[in-house]
Amino acid sequence: MKGNAASRILPLPAMPVKDYYKILEVKPGASLAEIKKSFRRLALRHHPDTNQGNKFSEAWFRELQEAYNVLTDPAKKDAYHQERWLQQTMGKSMENTKPLTPQTILQEAQEMLRTVSDLDHFRMDHRALANNIADVLNDDKLGALAAFAEQATNRKIAEMLIKAAAPLHYKYLSPLFKRLKSLCAHDAAMMEQIKLSERNKRREFWWTRNQWWVFLLATALLCCAIYWLTARQTS
Repeated sequence: MKGNAASRILPLPAMPVKDYYKILEVKPGASLAEIKKSFRRLALRHHPDTNQGNKFSEAWFRELQEAYNVLTDPAKKDAYHQERWLQQTMGKSMENTKPLTPQTILQEAQEMLRTVSDLDHFRMDHRALANNIADVLNDDKLGALAAFAEQATNRKIAEMLIKAAAPLHYKYLSPLFKRLKSLCAHDAAMMEQIKLSERNKRREFWWTRNQWWVFLLATALLCCAIYWLTARQTS
């Protein structure tokens, strides 16, 4: 822990809110027709069919699709506006508009590790933090990492998330380990490291839950042994 982190509960990292209007290059409050028109223009520019082999254009295209899917769906758009309003009322700026690439996801993993290192490990919300760590490898990000196929970067991301998850209870980590295995499915060495970490967390969890029974059993056996030895000596 750093500084006086042990004396307070630090807030969990809030999930970033993207500026979908900026991604689609339209003003907030743009009409549906304006959103569709801008999407068609940008999608043509970044479509994988016209940018074969360009991973950055593919990443931008995924961002465009995500923004379009939200802003053209009334229910999703309303929920997004509520998140956007909450972000602004808290005085926070919108997330920088950038595509999902191995480097941006690596930066997110680094930030998550820094945040966890500052948390009070005895008083933090394990479930919420486990969800936040797993979200660094949500479906969209796993798709982006698979498209780039940068094994060295994927390994760094996995290592950082394993370290970030170190203080958490095993019962909350199943989604994270599943995503880590998906990320490193073609990296045999990293897969072994992930499986070892999972086994160690499982054993740690079992010991935490059962240590008192083990101590009780050991004490009972010791008492029985003492009684048996005493009985032999007096007979």
